[in-house]
Amino acid sequence: MVGTAVADCADEAPDLPAYAVHVVPQRPAQVTFGAWSPYLIRLGEMTGLCFDLVIPRSIPQFEDGLLNGQADIAYANPYHLVMAREAFRYQPLLRDEKPLTGIMVARKDAAITDLTALEGRSLAMPSPNAFGASILNQLALAERGITMKRAFVDSHTNVFRAVIVGRAVAGGAVNNTLLRERDAVQGQLEVIFETEGHPSHPLIARGTVKPAHREAIVEATMAMADDPSLKPMLNAMQLPDPVHASLGEYMDLADLPWDR
Repeated sequence: MVGTAVADCADEAPDLPAYAVHVVPQRPAQVTFGAWSPYLIRLGEMTGLCFDLVIPRSIPQFEDGLLNGQADIAYANPYHLVMAREAFRYQPLLRDEKPLTGIMVARKDAAITDLTALEGRSLAMPSPNAFGASILNQLALAERGITMKRAFVDSHTNVFRAVIVGRAVAGGAVNNTLLRERDAVQGQLEVIFETEGHPSHPLIARGTVKPAHREAIVEATMAMADDPSLKPMLNAMQLPDPVHASLGEYMDLADLPWDR
């Protein structure tokens, strides 16, 4: 697990808690750190709060931390919020305006034009509970009676690499992660299926985070979104157009026919 204190405020504000901010590791740790560290530094400056960035090594490790209440604040997939909401009263604060979709990708030279061509073949996915990348895609395949061999490879980036090098004929990811891959990666892949849209990954807060602090985080992030110079920073962390999020937007996921 990668952790770092991104706001040097312990000495300046010894009475304030240092909130542990866990980010679901969709991409390599150094990429995630580079995307989130500038935001949390700016957030600390604007709110006077302290934040510790925590990047788990895998999505299952992230889930363990969330379900054990180790995260005060987290950037989580929608299903993670549903999983953890009751035990530690997690509430969504913000999400990006753009809907989240699950996608399946294949190499461009694979010439796959129909999902039935995937029957009995290998599908790379980040982890069992990756919402768009794994859950939505597997439900779509099940609805069509298509059975595939599942290979869990820890991150969205690893999914793309597995498809490119031929370890899997197709891979499950989400629209937001593919759009942020290097051109060299995107250029070798094509989207062969896309699910319906859902509210995107929320920034969530545990019930122990003070209401005033939650409000300060939301207001500061919204203010950042109004500053064109900060747009690239928010885009890197997949929140280019933040909007208020509510628990009701995600509760229909509790009824998904999903048994992990």
